Amino acid sequence: MLYKVNASGGLLIRSGPGTGYSVVGSYANGATILASVSTTNGFLQVGTNRWVSSAYTVRIGGLPCES
Repeated sequence: MLYKVNASGGLLIRSGPGTGYSVVGSYANGATILASVSTTNGFLQVGTNRWVSSAYTVRIGGLPCES
């Protein structure tokens, strides 16, 4: 699913689904990200060992079209 980052200071990407995991990157506010539909501990998976808090995202659509 596609989500938009809704966090004025940006959104941290963590290595696991929780605040105790290390930060491995970040997304800018307003960025569009592709994430899993289901959550774990309130976190969405955005890649292998990459998670973001769903509290700072807004769902904006389904999967992007493939050409």
